Amino acid sequence: MRTPRFIRNSVQALSFLLLPEHCLHCNSELYHGERHLCGRCRTLLAYTDHHRLYRHELLRIFDGRMPIEAAIALWYFDGEGPTRPLMHAIKYKGTLSAAHHFGAELGSRLHASGFQADALCPIPLHPSRQRRRGFNQAEVIAEGISASSGIPVWKGLKRVRKTKTQTKMDAWTRKGNVEDVFALKKSPDGIPKKIWLVDDVVTTGSTIESAASVIAPLAQIGVLALAWAEKA
Repeated sequence: MRTPRFIRNSVQALSFLLLPEHCLHCNSELYHGERHLCGRCRTLLAYTDHHRLYRHELLRIFDGRMPIEAAIALWYFDGEGPTRPLMHAIKYKGTLSAAHHFGAELGSRLHASGFQADALCPIPLHPSRQRRRGFNQAEVIAEGISASSGIPVWKGLKRVRKTKTQTKMDAWTRKGNVEDVFALKKSPDGIPKKIWLVDDVVTTGSTIESAASVIAPLAQIGVLALAWAEKA
């Protein structure tokens, strides 16, 4: 039997009083109803309007490289604002509730855009890295997107080669680092016709390009990310 809403809300309010959350950017104590960022720091997030635009700068980075149908990032990656500590908390501290929460926000924008898709495909980690980390943040983001958009998550892509972290690599080195990294899993159900690739941050687009090269002959591709580091 489902717990009544007033009981769930009361439990949430009590836990908030006993164990208050703090803003992932400024570390101030959050008010009841705030999630992960305080109201002030939320106003500092550099939102894109990708879901409203047919052509934009993120989509253009794939021109001549890969036939990407559409691309939506929720924010620009602002090194001085809350995006950096927020993404760091998700990726390196395992703040998965934030990954799901903002994934759902991205999913709402996807739904509002009118773009159609059959599946969400999170960019996979190498199995050894996922075992060590304990999670794949792209999967959790995809689950959040799915929760608000209704598009199912499809895990038909696998990473077959370990790669070095790309944080400090230039565009050319990134491209070489992710060549021949992905492959399709064997599946009797085949592959969905319209797939959105999901990642936490897009920088040069090399990882997306590598993953899309495996899928593109068989399906139309879109790109979803929480942030785009446009000046990386």
